[in-house]
Amino acid sequence: MNRALLALVPSALLLCAQAAPVKPQTAATRVHRDVAGLAANFVGRRYKLLGIKFERQTFPILKSIEVEEGKAFTGKGDGQQPPLQWGKDIEATSFSGNGTFNSKALAFAGYGIQTGDYNDFNGVDFTSKVIIIARELPDIPAFAALKPEERSLRGRLRRFETARIGGLILLDEGDAPSPLKLMPEIPTFPYPVVSIPARALEPVCGDLKARLKKIRETGQSQSVDFVWAPWSYLGLTLEMERKEVDAPNIIATIPGTDPSLKGEVIVLGAHLNHQGQAGDNASGTALLLELAKSLKSAKPRRTILLIHFSGEKEGLLGSAHWIKNPSVPIESVKAMLAFERGDRMDLKHFTLAKIPTVDFFTELHADKLSGEGTAKVAAYARKVVLDIANAEKTPAFEAAKLKVRQ
Repeated sequence: MNRALLALVPSALLLCAQAAPVKPQTAATRVHRDVAGLAANFVGRRYKLLGIKFERQTFPILKSIEVEEGKAFTGKGDGQQPPLQWGKDIEATSFSGNGTFNSKALAFAGYGIQTGDYNDFNGVDFTSKVIIIARELPDIPAFAALKPEERSLRGRLRRFETARIGGLILLDEGDAPSPLKLMPEIPTFPYPVVSIPARALEPVCGDLKARLKKIRETGQSQSVDFVWAPWSYLGLTLEMERKEVDAPNIIATIPGTDPSLKGEVIVLGAHLNHQGQAGDNASGTALLLELAKSLKSAKPRRTILLIHFSGEKEGLLGSAHWIKNPSVPIESVKAMLAFERGDRMDLKHFTLAKIPTVDFFTELHADKLSGEGTAKVAAYARKVVLDIANAEKTPAFEAAKLKVRQ
């Protein structure tokens, strides 16, 4: 098997070298061109040569986004400030919804955090208002209990996904708003989400940087509702143009041979290569293909799915899509084994779905490839896979030991 795998890995590596764009325009352009056009077709051809049935599951991924129309102004009481300059005083986010409103009241919610005795949402009615929260979260004792996911921008924004508010402002403490860039891991909001530097809001909201400083110094929330006279407000018109492409998951099936167990499924997963790096994840892709060949001849009792996920670096999009749209009943999946460079990524959504998971490291360095080392991993993985696929009982999920890195 070592010789076969060593022959296969250079092919995957050559594929990666051919696919690597010199100057990628966007993450989604890279996924569409490199993965859909080369990697997925390569994997599909290999399965066809092995005589293993496979299917292509596609899902949309954001290719590009731009502001078609953007206008904004602030005001206080009866006094309206000069229009905000787009790109200098205000910028959209890739997860912003469209919207138009003439004057919605502003409210400041600090860092958008609730933990222990600290609560940015206490005592303020945020309904229908445009909420201001700081983009960056400091490392202070008041936030020490927050988990990594709760500290991230994505985690803090989840609270607002279904909130009945009029809009959201990510406050930048620098002189300019954060530039518009693709962040496909954050879902599109039903209302506008924009970036504005603190200086641009100072005429109507006062010194918000001073409020953030006080939070850092005291560990106490400084939320304030600007609806009270003289009320402060934002007027906004925002129209975004989004272009999507289809990204593929490749799903191969080795049917189980035991009539009483073939309805149960063991999933093997690896993400399709990202940026022409050998370990990340050509080794995992090549390993799955080699496993497919040997597992087919082993005639396992349970069915085995080999899934090559797209969109891993863009937010685990492929594995998330499969969990939401499984090609087999999700309750039939008894275990998932992921083959990664060492990031422990694609198994996350399976773990959250309460499916027992095992992570195999194929490489520790994305820019180096050890065919012999990967072959050893493949040999060991084959034994583990067949032990699970042929056992009378499958591993049990232990919720008490659940630890998922976000």
